[in-house]
Amino acid sequence: MSGDPTPPRFEFTVPVLIAGGGACGMVAALAARDQGAETLVIEQDAAPRGTTSMSQGLICAAGTNAQRRAGVEDSPGVFFDDIIAKTRGLTDPVLARTIADNAGACVDWLTDSHDVPFELDIRFRAAYGHSRARVHGWPGHGGVDLLPLLHARAEGAGADVMLGARLIQAFAGEDGAVVGVEIERPDGARERIGCQALVMAMGGFAANPAMVGRHMPEAAAAGYRAVAARFPDEPGGFIGAAQMLAATGRIAEAEDALRDVIARFPAAAPAYTAYAELAMHRQDWPEALARWTAAHQRFPDDKAFAQRIFDVRLNLAGEEGGAPAPAEAASADDDPRAALRDLVMQFESLGGRGIGCEFGMFQREFGAEPLGLLRWADMPYEGIVQALETRFAGVGLPENTSVFVNRENGRPEYCTRDLRGFMFMRAFVYEDEMPMERMAKQALRRLAYLKDKLIADLEAGSKIFVWRCTERDLTEAEIARLHQAVRSYGDNFLFYVRRQDDAHPNGTVEQAAPGLLIGYIDRFKMSPEGVLASAPASASWLELCRRAAEHARWKV
Repeated sequence: MSGDPTPPRFEFTVPVLIAGGGACGMVAALAARDQGAETLVIEQDAAPRGTTSMSQGLICAAGTNAQRRAGVEDSPGVFFDDIIAKTRGLTDPVLARTIADNAGACVDWLTDSHDVPFELDIRFRAAYGHSRARVHGWPGHGGVDLLPLLHARAEGAGADVMLGARLIQAFAGEDGAVVGVEIERPDGARERIGCQALVMAMGGFAANPAMVGRHMPEAAAAGYRAVAARFPDEPGGFIGAAQMLAATGRIAEAEDALRDVIARFPAAAPAYTAYAELAMHRQDWPEALARWTAAHQRFPDDKAFAQRIFDVRLNLAGEEGGAPAPAEAASADDDPRAALRDLVMQFESLGGRGIGCEFGMFQREFGAEPLGLLRWADMPYEGIVQALETRFAGVGLPENTSVFVNRENGRPEYCTRDLRGFMFMRAFVYEDEMPMERMAKQALRRLAYLKDKLIADLEAGSKIFVWRCTERDLTEAEIARLHQAVRSYGDNFLFYVRRQDDAHPNGTVEQAAPGLLIGYIDRFKMSPEGVLASAPASASWLELCRRAAEHARWKV
């Protein structure tokens, strides 16, 4: 979930939505249709494949009709004991019991009710930890055949399947129950679909090297060493092996190994990334800054390094007794890409309503990473006016600040929210990187520093301050009040951006009053109906920035 407080709007709603078109998802679709529920399956691939297609298409089950016909005495209890013994007690006993108790009934139901031709595969005798013959499959066929069959059975039962639809996020209602999802098409277009129930059937993490490394570092390290031995002239195996050393706590060895990789493969950007991440992991922010800076100097076109420098500077801003890193210097005049970066660095976001981070995302596309209190903040009109008029009184105080973990995306991340109803923003620190107690203290120090910095920038009058609202256009009276609030600090420019109209096409910038610019854009990242585009309208934003800077009579 994006965390944006705006209630989501859905193109349509289904009772049951299943994410994942593999064997698990299609069996879930059959079960839902058996109960009479309208069902939609979304699958990110254009042609369903997944781990099912790469497997032998076999399932272990106990107490099945096929076993009884073959004279095999088996039971869920014996199956459960075999699982626990084979895994040496390391598996989740609740999941093991669920599988053992239900696999047999599932195989019989698929065979009897949906004509899936599972049989007991007598080629697999009791082995691999199984004390009974319990492997079932489709004779003469593997997973590559089984998956299309399951799709045919599910679609024949009335389930709808949407291919080429990647799950981006899920939305929850006030009670915490899932109410819908957002998907992305191959062309970047996004749709929001409501649902009464969401089934996550997206398989394991064998295809995710980062998760394999996190949860099975020894196995991953052996694999990387084998890659390095087979391809000694490629850096990937050496980098992966070093990362797995770090994952098992052998940090000093990992540091030495990565320094060797950088010396041997100086053009391998991932080696620099892994080396800097080690400093990030131990929260040595000055060393991390030095490493990310060196990487950015070596690979100036890689925007990821600029982003990580920004992350470190945020962490430095929250350190007790620590001084934040100095602001980034202006770029060379003869570099056209750097000139665009310097242009957008002249602007500072005051947040906004409906994807308040949009202007910050646009800046990031040009490698501009300014530290700003409101750069990533959802800031409604009432909130920004109140904050400006009170000189941000109370911002960063413990009684006004909620620090919490957003668990609605793949990796739980810390976020903050002002309890007075504004300034929701990401912290760019993940739960596995820092304990809550330390993060809470750092977040308060960071907010205090960024608040003071924003007030100083407003008083200096050296930037153009941007605000926009996705939901509606401000009235003239509202614009005047916001303008007055910004100008109360000094000789500033407020740049209020709204949607284009017949009289003001995309790219128009007007100076409505001293220090007040109004710009018109063809679209925001979020539509008035709440539909998200894959990216901000960067070309439009860039043209607006050029014209606004000209109005401000700054060198561009």
